[in-house]
Amino acid sequence: MSGFNLDPKNTGFKIIEEGEYEVFPIKFARETAKSTGNRMAQFNYIIRDDVDQDFKGQEIRFDNFVETPNSMWRVNQAGIAAGLDTEKRYADIYEWAEDFLYKAVRVYVGHREYNGRTYPEIREFMPSRYGGEYVPPKEEKDNNPFDTGQPIDIEDDDLPF
Repeated sequence: MSGFNLDPKNTGFKIIEEGEYEVFPIKFARETAKSTGNRMAQFNYIIRDDVDQDFKGQEIRFDNFVETPNSMWRVNQAGIAAGLDTEKRYADIYEWAEDFLYKAVRVYVGHREYNGRTYPEIREFMPSRYGGEYVPPKEEKDNNPFDTGQPIDIEDDDLPF
């Protein structure tokens, strides 16, 4: 068995530098804004590794889209950058998020300070120069025990009510 030493200079990722990156939104969570109770879609993005750019494979986390009239400009900017249908009417932010998920976009990343630490923050969305769509690894797809890939046929006799 080979060994290793602990390296105090290698204890985490280097912060993503400010600039433009090609990314895919790879995860989203249905949330509620704590201060207002408004619906919120929270996204994580992965910096594409199929494009020649720094920080390939690193994630940008906790990007929030809150469903309020004053913040819809950001939803519009991201959706248009992703090539979503501008004629489609969405029932809510969650339905929009389902369409936005996995679409290629280019983003401008800035920095924000919070509790004495610096975090990457998406400041602008632009159309991708490369296009494409993220395909989750098979393991991610296989983690849902209820997704058999087949329709489920339920008869009235199967229901308890």
